Amino acid sequence: MFKYEFVVRKAKLQDAKELLKLFKSVSRDSKWLLSEPDEVPANLKDERAFIKNHSQKNSILIVAEHQGSIIGVLGATGGSRKRNKHVIDMGISVLDSWRGRGVGAAMMKRLFEWCLKAGIKKIKLTVMTGNESAIKFYKKLGFLSEGTLKKEFKIGRRYHDGFQMARFMCKTG
Repeated sequence: MFKYEFVVRKAKLQDAKELLKLFKSVSRDSKWLLSEPDEVPANLKDERAFIKNHSQKNSILIVAEHQGSIIGVLGATGGSRKRNKHVIDMGISVLDSWRGRGVGAAMMKRLFEWCLKAGIKKIKLTVMTGNESAIKFYKKLGFLSEGTLKKEFKIGRRYHDGFQMARFMCKTG
């Protein structure tokens, strides 16, 4: 069986052009992404600002790269107050042609390692209830459902519910 090789690392400002390309592709091809195609960063300046916004102590932007092309991205943004700095809200996108090949799992592994070093105790995300493959993926990684968010997403004229899911990086108590 042929194994695809890719590198998972923290994003750099030099990745702006490739990230812009990835976001445009994923927003066009995925019905599950939160952003519409016209809501992704419009230019390199905006994309660099997006990368910089993830350089806080409790935020990170992780990319998966194959032969110089960004094939996946995971963004995690931490709380801005003392009482929620230990919590991050994350989102992940992988190019359609790379889904199911371990890219998402590799980026999540890198995120978990970073969380332990950064003192992050809780990772949360929202996923559309119909996105069964993503829900299965998150459950496999130890995420639990924390509730249903009614009419959380609107696509066209139709509303969709979302599941709030979380993974704890420590024992709660």
